[in-house]
Amino acid sequence: MLTIITTSVGYGDYLSLTLPQSIKFGQVIVATYGDDSLTLDVARKHEVIVHTTDAWYKEDSAFNKGAGINSALDMAASHGLLDDWLLLLDADILMLPRPPDSQPVENLDQTYLYGVRRRMCRSLSDLSELQETKGYFDLPCAPLPYVVRGGRGRARVWGGRATSNPVGLQGYFQLWHYPSYPRRMFEHKTAAKYDVKLAMTWPDSQRVLIPWRDYSVLHLGERKKNWNGRVTPYWEVAPLDYDELERLSRDYYG
Repeated sequence: MLTIITTSVGYGDYLSLTLPQSIKFGQVIVATYGDDSLTLDVARKHEVIVHTTDAWYKEDSAFNKGAGINSALDMAASHGLLDDWLLLLDADILMLPRPPDSQPVENLDQTYLYGVRRRMCRSLSDLSELQETKGYFDLPCAPLPYVVRGGRGRARVWGGRATSNPVGLQGYFQLWHYPSYPRRMFEHKTAAKYDVKLAMTWPDSQRVLIPWRDYSVLHLGERKKNWNGRVTPYWEVAPLDYDELERLSRDYYG
């Protein structure tokens, strides 16, 4: 069984769009802050597990995302919710329907960390256009982090991380078999880099894109703007037509 931990602190507007789709993939735990009323309302409406913690602001951090996720992991483990596959998923990530011929998560290789490509929907106006044109699958996938080769053929990502494989480094989607790699914990004081440190605990050869034909997710909002907490404008929007997403997916995959 797949357990999804979705972090949502000040992201209740995004969560209202993404959660109805996430719950189709597995049991969801929403990790949030006790004063985040919008996130709490959305999570309770969809009857998912809610974990509240103040660890996000540990040691006077502006937004310690790693500490918040660690708190959620501890809770989930203590309640026996991490006995199979685990997906860490940001609240601004819309899980598009998977290809009809894709294997279930439970049949994936338990030694790998899986990542996924994403299509970018940066603004509310962009989302409105997508809803009008039905162009969710027409958006190009954003490139993976750029690998630079330096002296002696050393490969690095973002100029500092010694790796030749950029897959799985970004925390918007990180999937692994938790019993095979238990107690993977995060460290960092913002929402930046905590995910890269986790991913680098897998060898390059064991970080791969999920092997579902041309699969991608839709990333709502701007990148790199909220690493110290939410600063971008809130989206006021009605839920998506999820049945329509399924129809568009069937047309796309043929």
